[in-house]
Amino acid sequence: MAAISFGALDAFKGFQFTQSTPSNTWTITHGMGTVTPVVDCWVLVGGIYTRILPASVIATSSNVVTLTFSTAQAGRAFVA
Repeated sequence: MAAISFGALDAFKGFQFTQSTPSNTWTITHGMGTVTPVVDCWVLVGGIYTRILPASVIATSSNVVTLTFSTAQAGRAFVA
């Protein structure tokens, strides 16, 4: 995936995750110590980064969140 500027999100202080290979499930070890993380997901659609919503977001522990999508996706997630 090419380096893309996300403007203000480039200075984001939370955890940034990149899923390079398309997958239905993204397992994110964020290490933030919370079972109520806020997650934003972005994928490249026609050359434009687009925000998408996972089918489910499950905090599997206080440091890991698992996202599930209906179709395999590659992109970025920001966890706060």
